Amino acid sequence: MRLFVLIILAYSQNAIADKNLALLKNSTGDSVYINNNVCFNARGATDGRLSNDSHNCGCFLGGGLSEVAWLMVDLEAPYFIDRMTLITDAYSFGYMSHFIAGGSNAGNTPQRGTYYICNQYEFFITISDAYTVKCNANIPALRYIIIQQRINAGASLNVCELLVYEARSKDSKLWNRLVDRRLIQTALLSFEKKSVKSCLAQCSQLKCDSVNYNPKSGSCEVFVHPFGYFNGSVPTKIVYFCDFA
Repeated sequence: MRLFVLIILAYSQNAIADKNLALLKNSTGDSVYINNNVCFNARGATDGRLSNDSHNCGCFLGGGLSEVAWLMVDLEAPYFIDRMTLITDAYSFGYMSHFIAGGSNAGNTPQRGTYYICNQYEFFITISDAYTVKCNANIPALRYIIIQQRINAGASLNVCELLVYEARSKDSKLWNRLVDRRLIQTALLSFEKKSVKSCLAQCSQLKCDSVNYNPKSGSCEVFVHPFGYFNGSVPTKIVYFCDFA
C-alpha cells in the first residue's frame, strides 16, 4: 500500500541545453593523491577526456579524507544548473557512492552545510561509469561547482570528468514523484491537504524544495533545504565494491 510520495522540484527535460559548461574550466581540489602528483591534479576533471583510467593522467584523485575532501570548478559566470554528470575512476569508483554535487557564488573553501546542494547521488556505485544527478530547481544560479563525497566515505575522492549542463529556461520546472519514499527529516511545516495539487500549491508559496504527501491521510510535509542536510541523509554503513590490492 502506498503511504507516502516524495516530490522534488527539478527542471523539465525540455529545458535542457547540451553544452558542457565545465569543459576546460579552472578546477581546484583540497589535495592531490600521492604527494601532489601532477598526474592526478584537479585539471583532469575538466580536460574533456572521457577516459576513466587514472593511470593515463586524465582524472582528479584527491588525497584527503572524505570529511574535508572537495573538487571545485569555476564556470566563470553564474548559471542555472539542470544536471551534472560525474565519471568515476576505474579503480576507486566505490568511494564515490552517494556523492554530493552542489555549488556557490563565493569561491571560498567548500565546507559542508554552507553551499547550495544540487543533489546527492542516491545509490551505491558498483562499477566505474558516468553518473548523473538532476539539480534542485529552487537554488540560484551558481558560478562555482562543488563535488564532495558522503561524509563517511573514507578517502579517495575521484573525478575523471565532470560535465555540467545549464537549464535553458530557469522557469521551466517540474515536480518529480518518488512513490513509496519519504524524506525522514523535521518538516518546516505540516498541513492536511485533500490533494497533491493543493499540497504543492502550499509548498510553492513557501518556496520549498520538496514535500512528503500521504494520499490516504492527506498529510503534507513541507521541506526547505537548499544547503542539504548535514546528518541523517546518507547510510552510516560503508560498503566498498573495489579491489584495491
